[in-house]
Amino acid sequence: NRTKEENLQIIDLLIKWGYVFNCRADYRGLEELLKSNEILAQDTGDLEKLGMLYAWLGWSLRSREKLQEGYSYLMKSLQVGEKIVSQKVIGYACAWLSWTCADMGRLDEALNFGKRAKELIKLMQSDGEFVRFTLSGLGMTYYFRGDCTEARNIGEQLLRFGQSRSDLRCMAMGHNCIGFSHYVSGEHDQAIQRFLNAIHVSADTLFSSAARLLLGMTYIANEQLSEAEGTFEEIMQESVNHGVEFLGTAAKLFHGVIIISQGNLNKGRKIIEQSASTFLESGSMYRYATANYTLGKVYARIASGQGEKSLSLLAKNIGFLMINIPLSSRKAVEYYGKAIEVARKIGAKGTLGVVCLELGILYKFRKKPDMAKTYISESIKLFSK
Repeated sequence: NRTKEENLQIIDLLIKWGYVFNCRADYRGLEELLKSNEILAQDTGDLEKLGMLYAWLGWSLRSREKLQEGYSYLMKSLQVGEKIVSQKVIGYACAWLSWTCADMGRLDEALNFGKRAKELIKLMQSDGEFVRFTLSGLGMTYYFRGDCTEARNIGEQLLRFGQSRSDLRCMAMGHNCIGFSHYVSGEHDQAIQRFLNAIHVSADTLFSSAARLLLGMTYIANEQLSEAEGTFEEIMQESVNHGVEFLGTAAKLFHGVIIISQGNLNKGRKIIEQSASTFLESGSMYRYATANYTLGKVYARIASGQGEKSLSLLAKNIGFLMINIPLSSRKAVEYYGKAIEVARKIGAKGTLGVVCLELGILYKFRKKPDMAKTYISESIKLFSK
């Protein structure tokens, strides 16, 4: 019995609530809310509101690692925006397509959508949320591409914008993007400080969780495993509770590394393999490359005899070690090879450079100098660009 005006008010309220659900990282709740009102939005005949509802639905699906479905809704949003020439709908659709395409490993598309959204910032500068979504999506895309200079530039723009408006969310993402640039450059101490800064200024679940994930990931890269312990469990639980899988599955991956460092090799390996399977199924190709690199590193450490060799560790893992030590070198090569294949295909040059270096070192250990030289040389070329 509601009037058309009342239905329009409901859709308008749902769109506004998207910002709240986003900051709470409650993407399951947002997906359910928007899907249950999609037909209502279509029936109102207000195409701008429908375009924004499609955009928010696409963003929630992307954040739940339903990437293809999210991409489809965002493209529908973009088509509606172009039809009615709504810069707001076009801007949000392009900003979130940048994130979604980056997750899918379509980095050129991600960059193009991000740049298109950025061109609208002058027209929509009063919308701080749009500015943050746009710039941070570009920052992540540059991070995935291994372009540390551009990631740092985006981070500095976010910081300046956030500081000029006392916008803590923009400031947090600014620190994260600058942290990306240090991480890609191998400057782990500087990256850790930036992620700590992001945690310090974060007032919402989404931003604090993202920064904690990045901090834990960098602790692992810097061999500070004791500092990384306990970083990931809370994020994993938030994902279970609220559907923030784009953080939760990555947290699970690195939690597997911690489990291995604590001496349970088989359990940790299974957790990492499960994460890799999830990334492949969802089409999250950058993260799939990362998971394969991580598995390769696990087996490379076994092959080279690195790590703790206490009697308790050997006793706890005797079955796993008996099966896997003879195969560890071959498995490391296979996983590194898959990571290189995916990273090369999607243009993730930072990841490609790191994995080539690790594979070159493994071949050197296996006394295959020609193969070692090939991969180490490629790594040097990538890092020199």
